[in-house]
Amino acid sequence: MQEAAISRPLAKTVSIWEALDTWGKSLPGWQKFMVAYAVRDGKLSDERIGEAYAIYLRGALLSTDTAPLAAIPDSITGRPDSTDSSPLVIAGIKNPVSINAIPGTAELHFGNGLTIIYGHNGAGKSGFARILSAACFSRSRPKIHPNVYNTKAEVIPASADIMIRRGQGQDETLSATHGTEHPVLRRVSVFDSAIATVHLAQETPLGFQPAGFDVFDEVVRVIEAISKRLDDDIAKRRSANKFVNIFIGESAIKTEISNLSKDTDAAALRKLAVYGETEAQRLAEIDTQIAELKSKSPADLIKQREDAKKDIDDLKKRAAGLPHELGDDACNAYEGQVIALKLKIAAAMAASLGGVGSADLKKTGSNTWETFAKSARQLGREEKEFYPQIGDPCLLCHRPLDEPSASLIKRFWSFFDDEARVAAEKANAALNATVERLKKSDLLLLPAEGRMRADLVKVVPALVRTMDEFAAQLATRRDQIVAYLERRIESLPEGDIAAPDAAIAACRQTLDDEIKHLNENSVDAALSVRQAEHILLRHRQVLSQNIEDVCAYVDSQQWIDKAATTKRSLTTRFVTEKQKDLFQTLIEGNYKDRLKQECSDLDAVLPIEFKARGSAGKTMRGLQMQAGHKPNEILSEGEQRAVALADFLTEVNLNPSSAGIVLDDPVTSLDHRRKRKIAERLAREAKVRQVIVFTHDLVFLSKLMDVAKENNVELSTHWVDRGGDNAPGHVKLDDCPAGSDAYKTPQRAKESLAKARKAIGQTRVDNVRAGASALRQTLEEIIIRDVFKGAVKRWDEQVKIGNLRDIAWTNEVADEICLLQDDISRLIDAHSTSDEFGGGMPEPDDLEKLIARVDAMQIEAKKKRK
Repeated sequence: MQEAAISRPLAKTVSIWEALDTWGKSLPGWQKFMVAYAVRDGKLSDERIGEAYAIYLRGALLSTDTAPLAAIPDSITGRPDSTDSSPLVIAGIKNPVSINAIPGTAELHFGNGLTIIYGHNGAGKSGFARILSAACFSRSRPKIHPNVYNTKAEVIPASADIMIRRGQGQDETLSATHGTEHPVLRRVSVFDSAIATVHLAQETPLGFQPAGFDVFDEVVRVIEAISKRLDDDIAKRRSANKFVNIFIGESAIKTEISNLSKDTDAAALRKLAVYGETEAQRLAEIDTQIAELKSKSPADLIKQREDAKKDIDDLKKRAAGLPHELGDDACNAYEGQVIALKLKIAAAMAASLGGVGSADLKKTGSNTWETFAKSARQLGREEKEFYPQIGDPCLLCHRPLDEPSASLIKRFWSFFDDEARVAAEKANAALNATVERLKKSDLLLLPAEGRMRADLVKVVPALVRTMDEFAAQLATRRDQIVAYLERRIESLPEGDIAAPDAAIAACRQTLDDEIKHLNENSVDAALSVRQAEHILLRHRQVLSQNIEDVCAYVDSQQWIDKAATTKRSLTTRFVTEKQKDLFQTLIEGNYKDRLKQECSDLDAVLPIEFKARGSAGKTMRGLQMQAGHKPNEILSEGEQRAVALADFLTEVNLNPSSAGIVLDDPVTSLDHRRKRKIAERLAREAKVRQVIVFTHDLVFLSKLMDVAKENNVELSTHWVDRGGDNAPGHVKLDDCPAGSDAYKTPQRAKESLAKARKAIGQTRVDNVRAGASALRQTLEEIIIRDVFKGAVKRWDEQVKIGNLRDIAWTNEVADEICLLQDDISRLIDAHSTSDEFGGGMPEPDDLEKLIARVDAMQIEAKKKRK
């Protein structure tokens, strides 16, 4: 059974794995990742698919995750060819349930080589064929109905047990039910009339998966899984804009929120969402202003604003003078004072201590020494007008002063009277005066307890804040100047500081406009302005509380838009195109060559073309004729059947895992010549894989049996017929109407004789008659095989003229055959008996004598002409 396949080896310039490696290296990272693991493992786990999805999201800029990604293999390593080519046969079918009207006890066995199941139309053989068509690989899975004539029976789903044998192992039983698939059974392909039409008229997936081509199916599956994950993520992020419902009233902010989309500027939204102490203070001010507008008369409001204008004018005058003593010119003057002081101090130091210093007293000239010296001078003047003179007592030790000592004290006193020192002291005093003046300068334009501030806060609070900010700016600048003048830290500020004249002017103009509206009795207009600002501030407050969620919503809209755009890259087209390319390179040429050979073997040499294309990772195959016509539109029924069968056999033989084929009435509409061709082809196929044929055609049955014998093919035959109750599906194993080999000797008759001798009554009579019937068929086989030496065969239109040379004709043999025919017929109840046997019953001895005569006659008939 396990002989070498007859299909030609595929002519490959490169291996499928080399081609996949080259292809994978040209792909983006996430696609290369899929291909690499589909090649290595055959199927990607959910975890691997998740890794591929993460790589895809990172590459499409849809992920901000910084976690390390799974490594993308540098090269794609091929795996060994995992195609299952181990020995496999279907050993039989048993226990059919709800299979047409086939009885549950029916059972079929199948041999390793060629198995033929014969049955008339309606005998039930197609029910068994449908079981296999539903369980094995078939392009047309028929619906199996229960016994439609038994309307009272409970409807039970169709099922049957299929026995298989792997190699030399024990039989295994697989339960074949609707929806249950056993992958091992897909190694057996089924052909029938419906499938023949599919082969001719339809484009269908290739019936086998060439080694490595499963990668394309898997990559397509993973792409679809990634696409599904992306759709799920999009769905999770997609939601209605509910933020607009939390804003009461209308404002520019609410309008912006109402139109949130992928185009929304999130940074601009964040600026609008600023709401702090300043905004809260302004909101309180507006509340106060609105209350006043509603409570006061227009005249009171006008007076209030006129008074405010006067206060603003005074405020402007005060503000205009303040920057002068803190501006750039003033800072230059302060710098000049500091420089002059430094120069005068240096001159004083240079002129003063030259005659009073001592190498042993390091602190002479220090501040402590200067204090000490001034105190001594004052004490000396109080003691004596011209102190010190020679002989005067020392102020400290009371000893008389000599001339050097008195001269030294006089030099100390002159140190304090030096002009350079006096000038330095005056410059220092002037600088100190400047510092004190700056410290005492009143920079508060609107004191907290002042009347002006209280009035202006009610009318123009924004100006109050502006003036406070200006005063704070002046104070900061003043403090910086003082720090420099006192401690020489930091540096003097640069540039002038300007009064907020523009803000003052704008505020005054606002008051003029309000006075105008109030004079026109339009309080509503003023209220409208305040209320609009009030709503805007409230909306800023609400936005500040929800800004993160709002920005997250905008991010989601942008992510969804980007995801929808990049989802176009989740196409399987690149897979289909590469699959088509590699199929054409590695497979298609071999398929065409094989199909041409199969058509020739079946005498169907026609202009038929094989076409293949990729679709969603699968290879779609089909047949067409010249000008693109479908074969079923042009060919006769016989030609169609032959071409379809050729295509079926081509596909089977290119499939390295194919273990067997099942054919249901494969020769319908074919003539005797082509039946012989198909019989010969199936006999050759049976030497490669298991072949099971269901047929009602006696001619085809005879030819199959003949070519099986000629090719030394293992043969099994069974007969499916209606039983005594006229119910279909009754199986007679190892039997068929054209089973001539079983009757080429009287062996069958002898078996019946043995049964008859052990039986009694009617059973014995039945066995005798069965033996006589078998003996008569043996007599017919002797005429064909032994008398005429096979020159003319049953069901064969061919006459073998050459066999006539072997015929050794004798009248004695012919006469004996005729006599045997008459004598045998008398034992068969289908024939009337002669008077000689009237009233008697056929006995085993009668059958035994006839068997002996047939044996003797056959010996004579087998002799060949000398």
